[in-house]
Amino acid sequence: MAKKRPKQLTDQLRQAIDECGLSRYEIAKQTGIDESALAKFYNGHRGLSMEAMNALGELLELRITLHLGENQMSKYWLVGASWGGTEHQDKKWIEQGIWMLGWKKGHQPEKAAGMKPEHRIAIKRMKGKGQTGIRIMHLGIIKGVIFETDRVICTVNWVATNLKRDIAESRGCFQSIHGPFDHDEWIQEVFCL
Repeated sequence: MAKKRPKQLTDQLRQAIDECGLSRYEIAKQTGIDESALAKFYNGHRGLSMEAMNALGELLELRITLHLGENQMSKYWLVGASWGGTEHQDKKWIEQGIWMLGWKKGHQPEKAAGMKPEHRIAIKRMKGKGQTGIRIMHLGIIKGVIFETDRVICTVNWVATNLKRDIAESRGCFQSIHGPFDHDEWIQEVFCL
């Protein structure tokens, strides 16, 4: 049985335009996109600039969601970046393209042994006393994992930083490392771009 090819992004944008309840004229007016450029895009005769795509995405409140095939399913990790609960390391790590587990012994380094290249990683932070949930600060893709030192170090391609995204449900993610998680609605909320 042949695999069904997913719709191209441009087709999905055209569908969003059709379903938004606005005329193309209203969309052009609200986004600042030239009406003839929008018509040519809609009819498949030309593309849109990145600026126009961003304006269209903002108006239509669009988000890109990554759906991986069954053989490409990634695992997801939520990690901390505060040593001693107060020494935030994330700014330095983002600049260096790494994440490091501060614990040298116990179950957390054992758990980190499951981290692999291409897994997704999110640095989270607690909201503070009396508050529930967590705050997602940064999202990345693990490029490599170094176990040969007395700490676990991941090289990371940080793809979204300084998010400060509030997540109401913490799922008990209060330690330095949690995972691996499979994709579900909660992970989608945490990792969506």
